[in-house]
Amino acid sequence: MSQEPNSGIFGNNTKNRITNLENRIFYDTDSLASKIAQLEVHQSNDNDRWEKLQTSNENAQKVAELAELISKIPGGVKTILVTLLLIHITVILVVDVAVRYLGIDQSIEMVKERLK
Repeated sequence: MSQEPNSGIFGNNTKNRITNLENRIFYDTDSLASKIAQLEVHQSNDNDRWEKLQTSNENAQKVAELAELISKIPGGVKTILVTLLLIHITVILVVDVAVRYLGIDQSIEMVKERLK
């Protein structure tokens, strides 16, 4: 064999190969270790996106449940709108009667005159 003295078990050629392999795996900017680090960053970002997607999915399910509940109401949306309209009219009438009963209607007229 033609190995140099003090080269140990491996020859210089093998040491160079190991050094090149070490550089490719660990130290180069395009090394395997840097690519793994980039993949870890991408994986972390993907995990965040999956969590946001899961939250959005849960919100969409809640909206779907609400829509299903509304669709099960007899008469549907029309019934809800008519009910809200009747509640609104009732509240206006109750407030009007309360204002007249308490005698606040005269003070309301005075405030309106001042605002003009």
